[in-house]
Parts: sequence; structure tokens; C-alpha cells
Amino acid sequence: MRIRSLVVVTVIVVGSLLSGCGGGDGGVLRSGGSVVLVGADGDRRNIPEGVLTGKVTMAGDCLGVNGATVIWPYGTKIAADDPLTIDVPSLGSLRVGDYVDAMDGDEYVDYLPKGIDAVPSGCPTDVVAFYPDQK
Repeated sequence: MRIRSLVVVTVIVVGSLLSGCGGGDGGVLRSGGSVVLVGADGDRRNIPEGVLTGKVTMAGDCLGVNGATVIWPYGTKIAADDPLTIDVPSLGSLRVGDYVDAMDGDEYVDYLPKGIDAVPSGCPTDVVAFYPDQK
């Protein structure tokens, strides 16, 4: 009985460790009525090179750029609620009104990252990916 318990615990631990090896899913972060879409780990490899410049704005309920919904890089976190401020890996803090100028972005992607099934209601369906300096 004791050996069987040890085997079950070992299988659970190994399975848990392996499930974390595939990278993280994207997600939808919420702050009050505002929404921040975050890409999955490794998404940068799927984004064609492009240029994304403009002003960080509320695009409906989503934090965006130039009125489009943005998929922010994996690891982005909400840093403050008022004003809505995010912490972007390799870039730092951004909030509504800030200007972004990055060589890595793409105008209007036609996919959503693993972990996000649909653009949340209240957000434009024009979606832009933004991945500064994450090659």
C-alpha cells in the first residue's frame, strides 16, 4: 500500500512538472472595466516583422494602440488601476497616453494566442500584436 501511494505521488509530481514545460498560455487581464490581452509564451516567433507606432489608448474596453486592440507580450502585468498602467517585459511601464514606437509589431493579426478564445465584447476586433525586443 505504501509503495502504491509513492508511485501515485511520483506520477502526479512528474506530470505537474511536465505540464509546465510547454510555455504559458495567453490570457485576459481585467482591471475594473478595462481589459488587457496578453500573448502566449513563444508567440513572438509567429509574428511577421513590422512597425507599430502610436499612442496607447483605450480601444473600447481594451488597452490598445491607435484605437486597435493590442495583444501585449507574454509576461505583461497590470501595474496600477488608475490610471491603467501595465508593465511590459523588455520595455517597462506603459499607460494610456504614452507613445510606443517598436520595430516588432504587426498591423492586424488574424489569430488569437492560445488561452484567448475570442476578443472580449466591448473591444474592437481589429487586433494588433506588440512584441518589443523579444526575438
